[in-house]
Amino acid sequence: MPKRPKVAEMEIWKELGTVTEETGIRAFKEAKLIDIARIQPSSLQPRKSFDREALRELAESIRERGLLQPIVVRPEGDGFIIIAGHRRYEACKLIGMEHIPSVVREASEHEALEQSLIENVQREDINPVEEAQCYRLLMDEHGYSIRNMAAKVHKSVGYIHGRLELLKHEDLARSVSQSQVGVFEARELAKVEDEEARQKLTERVVAGELDRETLKREVKKLRGKAQQLPLFDVRALSRRWGHLRKDLEALDVEKLADEEREKAHGILEEIKQTAEEMLTRIQ
Repeated sequence: MPKRPKVAEMEIWKELGTVTEETGIRAFKEAKLIDIARIQPSSLQPRKSFDREALRELAESIRERGLLQPIVVRPEGDGFIIIAGHRRYEACKLIGMEHIPSVVREASEHEALEQSLIENVQREDINPVEEAQCYRLLMDEHGYSIRNMAAKVHKSVGYIHGRLELLKHEDLARSVSQSQVGVFEARELAKVEDEEARQKLTERVVAGELDRETLKREVKKLRGKAQQLPLFDVRALSRRWGHLRKDLEALDVEKLADEEREKAHGILEEIKQTAEEMLTRIQ
């Protein structure tokens, strides 16, 4: 797995300042002290949770040594919105700091969100599901392909694809967010399409009944059974239609290239014809 860059080496910090020979600490000529009450986190920020103990440790470190890395903000109205440094901002609030060193950048909401997402996914302590949500937003809102995104954040294509798999089922995403299920286990469980079977298997994982190898065998067994289901299983059909409908509702036709539109049109026509044939047979 590619090594994550250090905080000071992240792309978002480039050209903000230089390292002084005397101290080795990055000095930011653009940084200003801003009243912390005038700064707000972005409402579009996908990262919603922080490890409270780790946040307290960061706060104590800032109390003892000061904030060595300013946050990055953009002006909005009479205040500022955070682009990068949400966690440091929360830590500074914890210890009652009234002013916080900040670099002010002129950026649109769209540009700020992109920078914030990239900064988030390069951090060690980000929740895997929130990391996946960042990737999804970068793809949906900023037009990144998985390959381009992998190059941007120094990850492998397989790694990013694996993270995106965590969003495939809401129940699994919730279990990972709550640290009940690990990433490996969630990726295996995501292979089970039957919701009821998947939830029962998840409960066994949470209870500690299955190690990785046993889980893989159980998943393989369930997938084998799914392939042996009768052609017309009403419950299975209903569940599959639910997933398909959700995907179709999320489809933004305006973002599709001409070739992709043509392909999507053909697939939908095929679905329509098949459905009409089945309705005729049922009648």
